[in-house]
Amino acid sequence: MLSLLWIAALLGATAYGQAGSAYTEPNTKVKFWEVDFGAQAGTNGMKMGIALPATSQTSYQDEYIGHMVGGLSATGGWAGLSHQAGMTYSLLLSFWPNGSKVQGGFRYSTCVYVL
Repeated sequence: MLSLLWIAALLGATAYGQAGSAYTEPNTKVKFWEVDFGAQAGTNGMKMGIALPATSQTSYQDEYIGHMVGGLSATGGWAGLSHQAGMTYSLLLSFWPNGSKVQGGFRYSTCVYVL
């Protein structure tokens, strides 16, 4: 139960009303808890999953495996998530198209943004 609370906190306060479900990646057989954000994440949608170490495991307790699927195109777009309720002063995970490949990485937001 504690893991589910941690996951809810990870998704942040801006992801209200998301229902997760189990997903097993077919190639690696890693089991994820996954949320489908659908049209809330833009025209092409987005899915995000997370796999945490077992509570009985003594190593890798501060790590997770993430799974993101975003509706990117060769002409642009990006997808990402914040590890806190907002983007400001938070660890961000993002990915974007780069030619025929996808690039991604972690960024740390240190400024206030204005829309």
